[in-house]
Amino acid sequence: MENNFKSEIEKENLISNIFDKIEKIYKNFIICKKKLIKKYNLTPAETKVLEYIYKNKYCNQMSIAKELNINKSRVSRILDSLILKNYIKKNSSIKDKRIFCLKLTEIGEDIFVKNNNICNDFIKSVFNDLDQNKLKQLDLCLNELLTILKNNDKKTTNN
Repeated sequence: MENNFKSEIEKENLISNIFDKIEKIYKNFIICKKKLIKKYNLTPAETKVLEYIYKNKYCNQMSIAKELNINKSRVSRILDSLILKNYIKKNSSIKDKRIFCLKLTEIGEDIFVKNNNICNDFIKSVFNDLDQNKLKQLDLCLNELLTILKNNDKKTTNN
């Protein structure tokens, strides 16, 4: 890959500026999410669990713990809170009565959809003024960064 930087310092400054900008965009996104979390009396962990249940219909406590990397007792407390708020419900598994399948209630689904729509609108507003070519360039760059991160993760895992 060609390096067109006049100096290593110039490259480091540019990288630093890029990450500062990414951090600002991310912080604004988090502020948007926090407003919704507060509005619906949710913790960030409850929001993640709601999203997981929405995307994984009839999942169970173990799959949530594994996929979200949260210990089972914490997941249990989160689920109890969401049940009390009437955002989710537990149904016994047909195959094994000891296992519960989780599903969003109408209220829980409505909150998730509203939350998701507001966050999507925020994201669209951030990128709305970029033309198609810039969006494609950004997409390519982000894909390259994700590939680099994935490869670095493999290297550190294998060491």
